[in-house]
Order: sequence, then structure tokens, then C-alpha cells
Amino acid sequence: MILIPILLLHHVHRIRQYRTGFLSFAEGVLRTKKLALEVAREELKKGKGLDDRRTPRPPPAPEFTSADLEAPEPFALEDAHTAEVALLKSHFRLLLAQRGATHVELIRGAYPTAGEYRSFLQRLAEAEAQVHRAVLASRRGDEGSREVVSKMEAAAARLRDLEVHLIFGRGASPAGP
Repeated sequence: MILIPILLLHHVHRIRQYRTGFLSFAEGVLRTKKLALEVAREELKKGKGLDDRRTPRPPPAPEFTSADLEAPEPFALEDAHTAEVALLKSHFRLLLAQRGATHVELIRGAYPTAGEYRSFLQRLAEAEAQVHRAVLASRRGDEGSREVVSKMEAAAARLRDLEVHLIFGRGASPAGP
């Protein structure tokens, strides 16, 4: 009889650890997006680019070679992260300049065609991949992390394809299987 409450307490403790870890992971994944949104909102509040309907596209994320991955430069992660934030900030400024009450209306206003939106999503995936590579380069020999990142990137690609299909309709069928 005494063993059952002890096992139950252990199980409850493990569930709480999982929930805390999951929430922490989600917060970490969204941190860059929140940062970029806040920067875009502050710039618009200060009047920067209020008259621009479309903000200029940021330069593509810096490319890292296999040599960079073997001997990571201390600033490789910072550069990749900065490029990702710049891309997201440009996207959010574009969305904030639109008129609309829903996410779909804002996306359709900012990106008139599915192709334009897919182009942005592809650049975002590339920028995120650069950040992931830089992080993984600093964690050599951690195959578990590589596998998790690979699964995250695949899931994000599927969700982004589905999003394009849901926003732009039949003519924008999801890419891939």
C-alpha cells in the first residue's frame, strides 16, 4: 500500500518536469520571433517606415561552409541569428502595415500571391537552418540534437506548406508528399 503513493508521486513529478521542459522549449523556439515582432512594432511606433507599404527585403542569411561547421567562428551563431531577426522584422513590419483583422487577411495583404509568401517562408527556413547549423557546430558529437533539429525542420516545412494551402486555397497545394 505504501508503494503506490510513492510511485504516484514520482509519476506526478515526472509529468511536471515534462510540462516545464516543454514550455521552456516552446518559449525558446518563439524567442526570436517575439524579439523581431517587438523590434518591428517599436520602429513603427517611432515613425520609421510608416509611409512604406512594403519594407525592403533583408539580405539573405550568410552561408556557412563545411569548414565553418568543423571549426566554428565565435560570431557565426550571432551573425546567423542577426540575419534571422532581420528577415522576421521585415516580415512583421510588412504585416503591421496591412489592414486586416485576421492573420489570413494580413498575409494576403502583404503577399498577394502564394508564390511570394512561399518565397518568404523559404528564406525563413534557410535563415533558421543557418542558426541551427551554427548551434550544432558548437555541440559536436551530439547526434541526439542533430536528430531533433532535423525533425523540427521537417515538421516546420510541412506546417508551412499547409499554411500556404489554407491561406491561398486550391491553387496553392502543399508541396511534397
